[in-house]
Amino acid sequence: MTDWKPEGWHSVTPRLVAQDESKLVDFLRSAFGATGDFHSERPSELRIGDSIVMVSGAAAREARRAFLYLYVPDVDAVYAEALRLGARSIEEPFATPYGDRRGMVEDPGGNVWQIATRRSATPAPALAYGVILKRFETPDETRVFTKGRFEVVNLGGMTIGRATYEPGWRWSEHVGRAIGQAWCEVEHVGMVVSGRATAAMRGGEVIEMSAGQIFYVPPGHDSWVVGDEPYVSLHFLGAGAYARAK
Repeated sequence: MTDWKPEGWHSVTPRLVAQDESKLVDFLRSAFGATGDFHSERPSELRIGDSIVMVSGAAAREARRAFLYLYVPDVDAVYAEALRLGARSIEEPFATPYGDRRGMVEDPGGNVWQIATRRSATPAPALAYGVILKRFETPDETRVFTKGRFEVVNLGGMTIGRATYEPGWRWSEHVGRAIGQAWCEVEHVGMVVSGRATAAMRGGEVIEMSAGQIFYVPPGHDSWVVGDEPYVSLHFLGAGAYARAK
């Protein structure tokens, strides 16, 4: 211990001020493996990895949004778990030019976390950042399930997907059942290429999507193919986490 700071503390320590500090502490414990006790009468001191984060209630202070960078052993697993626990996705995990695989979420207190895993100690050569052409016929990954498939390409820091579903396909039956979920909890932005599909929200709203439409579908929904024509859509948000067990 030094005579000017406690043992184990760094010179700079983030302090998160939240309207509901108990909820935020619970989230940090479950999503990021934070340890430490919750204190309502003083700031809670949580340890995440080798760092300390303080959490306190707004009270006389105004709740403020913080921006933090967190290294973890498996960014994809931590990102998915954070979403399951109520975080909002800002950026799906992708390979950065400087060697980190990184995603970004907003926690229940409004704080933004860039979550990263270092994949390479040296950046990729400059040639790797030139023009890149890819096709869904030769995807980086294909997720196959009954009556459908989801092809994925990673490009320019984005994960883009193409969904192809046969007539009779239903998310809750042919995807959700296999991963143990009643509702799709992935947020989607995409475009319908061909066919028609229905999206039914957990809150009761039902919409039908058809060729040429660009869509946003929030987490908490079921969907199914309408009619006798296969349904094909492109996904620009949500492709990284879609059809994966949490």
